Amino acid sequence: MIKCGPEKDDLINEYKSVIKEIPCKHFNKGKGACPFMNSCFYAHYLPDGSTYQYPWKDNKINEFGEWEDDRDMTLADRFGNLNI
Repeated sequence: MIKCGPEKDDLINEYKSVIKEIPCKHFNKGKGACPFMNSCFYAHYLPDGSTYQYPWKDNKINEFGEWEDDRDMTLADRFGNLNI
């Protein structure tokens, strides 16, 4: 059993390299939409065999239902709103 260290990292990287070749069932060769977008571990293959990348979204809806640009927001700012 591997619990930590370089062996664990190697195992995770090997797993990810195998998974990224398996077509995403949500994306379905461009006929569907993956809820995980570019964070998905599976492949988003188009019918011609090329890989699809979702466009990056710079805007989001804030708690008031308004669109806001979050390009200048830091990771710390994003987590600052969590009540942990």
